Amino acid sequence: MSHVDWSAIGMEELEQRTVAVESLAGEPTIAAAPATCPVCGTANPPTETWCQECGFRLDAVPGEEPPPAPPTAVKLASQSDGREFPLHEGENLIGRAGEADVLIPHPSVSRRHAVIVVEGQSVAIEDVGSTNGTWVNSRALSPNQRVPVPPNAVIRFGEVSLTVAGAATPEAPAEEPPSGPALVASDGTVYPLPEGELVVGRRTGADVLIPDPYVSGRHALLIVHGNEIAVEDLGSTNGTIINGERLPPGERRELHPGDEIVFGRPILTLRLPPAEAQPPEA
Repeated sequence: MSHVDWSAIGMEELEQRTVAVESLAGEPTIAAAPATCPVCGTANPPTETWCQECGFRLDAVPGEEPPPAPPTAVKLASQSDGREFPLHEGENLIGRAGEADVLIPHPSVSRRHAVIVVEGQSVAIEDVGSTNGTWVNSRALSPNQRVPVPPNAVIRFGEVSLTVAGAATPEAPAEEPPSGPALVASDGTVYPLPEGELVVGRRTGADVLIPDPYVSGRHALLIVHGNEIAVEDLGSTNGTIINGERLPPGERRELHPGDEIVFGRPILTLRLPPAEAQPPEA
């Protein structure tokens, strides 16, 4: 570093150098203050519009917001800590953002994750395009498709599971016999079984896709020839059980109408179409 002889520098040049140094320094940076919620006192990031803890709009004045809709008998209960979330009549937004009616501050939950619709004691749910998905009793929901919610159902938002309480049993439509072989889950989900070899698994691309964490990516193989159906476990982690008996990996077993098949955890029942009546012999 070179030495500067300040005594040899004139006053005018010194002032110019001082101005240059000040211009390089620039204006001091002032950090934005956190937005403190006037209701619960939580310090929120300055960019937030809604309180991350209680959901109050940070630019509003307490007492000026319209009163929330009165809760119904339907509510969600946390499976981890027992916390309850009352639901009001109509649409209830589930999400991580403060505008949500049911605020779940978990990273796996989207800001706008799902909508639960309450009409009396009837409950329906719709995933509104969440990142990590919504499940009802281990059944993955398609985005923007509204489905009924049975009583005591377990709904999973990302990695957070809540139980529905207070919902009435929806009237089941008259059950039509399957037009072909099918596996029917305990929640009513029907998995048609077309002709051929079908892979059962959790991985995308499986012929019988069961999005349950206890189901392996490639769990089992179903062999369908008309109404003759057999199953083979493909070395799954949690096994395949037929009518209470565990199927050894690699062993092929014939299935019959009414058999209960458990892939890891989900229980499915084999149903076949009714046999066609044979004409009486002459």
